[in-house]
Amino acid sequence: MIGLETPPEAQSTVFGLNASSVALGFFLGPLIAGSVAATSGVPASLLVTAGLAVLLAILLARGAREPAR
Repeated sequence: MIGLETPPEAQSTVFGLNASSVALGFFLGPLIAGSVAATSGVPASLLVTAGLAVLLAILLARGAREPAR
């Protein structure tokens, strides 16, 4: 989708930002989930994770669109 939606001159920047955000998620995800699990228990950590997944699904459903072909 990035390649289809981004102008060619900005694709390297957008791909870099995407890769950086994935790496940040890999760092922050376990840190946040572990902190919640340590303070409130594993079920609370799973509930927070599920809530964030639902929020992401809603944002994608509202903001993502099928690129023109």
